[in-house]
Amino acid sequence: GNFTVDPFTPCVTCQQCGAGLRVTTPCTQAGNRACAACGSGQFALTADTACTPCVDSSAASGGTFTLDPTQSCSPCTPCGASLEVATSCTSSSDRTCTPCSAGTFALESDVTCTACVGSTAASGGAFTLLQNESCTSCQPCGASFEVVDACSPTTDRTCAACSPGSFSLASGVSCTACVGSIATSGGTFTLDTSVTCSACQPCGVGFGVLVNCTPTVNRECFELSTVNIVA
Repeated sequence: GNFTVDPFTPCVTCQQCGAGLRVTTPCTQAGNRACAACGSGQFALTADTACTPCVDSSAASGGTFTLDPTQSCSPCTPCGASLEVATSCTSSSDRTCTPCSAGTFALESDVTCTACVGSTAASGGAFTLLQNESCTSCQPCGASFEVVDACSPTTDRTCAACSPGSFSLASGVSCTACVGSIATSGGTFTLDTSVTCSACQPCGVGFGVLVNCTPTVNRECFELSTVNIVA
């Protein structure tokens, strides 16, 4: 197009709004075309009359940005599995990502890393060995077992069997030992490591100890009157 502001002056070609510029006033017979720069996060190519905005995104993927108003929008970098969003994608800046720390994870669409939670109890808690896999429940140490290594965000719980003469219930963290006795009374024993200690039977008046109470054996008694006394 061209214009003139004076009927006695030849027409002049209207100025072009090049890349990075938008038309604010169109070219008319009586006035020149006016242009203005695109704002931050916008662009205009050579033939464009208006600026096109790039698209923000607070998600782990998607969105576009441009650093140069003469260049079209570029896709923002996605934060995939095992990464969390450090800074969101904006129309004027790319998305940045950081790796999940040990004991945390992020799946493909997650914005932030999620922490696994350990447990010092005999059950419960969760762990992960890989930052791109969700938490797995720690194995429980049931009755007859004690905790060797507690469940942590990065390690599974390990268990060991109670030794004979000790026990652990389903919620027990450690095995509890029964305590024998060589006296005529007192002491405890268990025949089953999943069952609490039982009191050993006492040998009352007139009875002697035939078999001592041990953590794994009940006391046995005999009647003293049945014993022959050799002169």
